[in-house]
Amino acid sequence: MITMNEKGLIVTYDEQLAESAKRFLNFCEEIPGATASLPQITLRLDVDLAGDFEIHQQDQQVTITGRDESQVFYGAAKALQGQLLQQPVSGLFYGGIQERCFMIDMGRKFFSLASLKQLVRSLALFQFTHLQLHFSENEGFRIESEA
Repeated sequence: MITMNEKGLIVTYDEQLAESAKRFLNFCEEIPGATASLPQITLRLDVDLAGDFEIHQQDQQVTITGRDESQVFYGAAKALQGQLLQQPVSGLFYGGIQERCFMIDMGRKFFSLASLKQLVRSLALFQFTHLQLHFSENEGFRIESEA
């Protein structure tokens, strides 16, 4: 299947990766300069892949193969990161760290929804797997409540 966003980014994908392809296109649209720097992308699933994901670049074509949907997304994020830094990446990648966590203390400082969304995009770009939001503290509880 083939999908193209409004900015001309073309993503080809296996049928079982339809949701991942949509998520990746949305992800690219939210990052400034992302769609302009990316060539055509093909997303594939291969449960027998030796590593977690593989990126193969040739001319204006990038093929990302992963063992499962999450690894395909991590591979796509890694390829995007390389394009944004103008250092294209290729090869077989292994996840050295199973969990990459980030904790933000919201009990003492206010964070807007827009800044949290930007943080989530940044964490996805650097392949973080968990975000912990620390809401309460003895200093206060910063969640708006109608009750």
